[in-house]
Amino acid sequence: MCIRIYVASLAKYNEGRLVGRWIDLPCDDLWKQVEEMLDDDEEWAIHDYEAPFSISEYEDLDQLNEVAELEEEYDLPRLAYLVDQGYDLDQALEKYEDVTFYRGMSLEDVAVSLVEDGIFGTIPDNILCYFDFEKLARDLDIDGYDEQDAGVFCYH
Repeated sequence: MCIRIYVASLAKYNEGRLVGRWIDLPCDDLWKQVEEMLDDDEEWAIHDYEAPFSISEYEDLDQLNEVAELEEEYDLPRLAYLVDQGYDLDQALEKYEDVTFYRGMSLEDVAVSLVEDGIFGTIPDNILCYFDFEKLARDLDIDGYDEQDAGVFCYH
């Protein structure tokens, strides 16, 4: 998945014209594309984007390009979760390892997985059938596990 941004000329925007360009990240010629779009103008802003996290109007373009390049090293939903929690991209990269991501799982799925992984020690099968995973999922939610469309996040 790439990150797409629509970069526009602020001078043209202030004149009442929308002049900009969609740029797919990562790309090697980022600033060349921006400068071609700006022509002789100097100021730009991101007016739209397609990404798994929020991008501000004046986000650092080099940093966005770097994040797009890091997609092989980093799980973008984890980065997106941190950005959506209010961290900027630098902070999100620093805190990346502090987030556990259960892709495609619900809180109840995570509860089952944690019990199967032995969070409460070994529980015999004849007792496991009495375990209330729905209530455990509710407690996980209270304890900071965050269920979203992509899965469940836990910030340690």
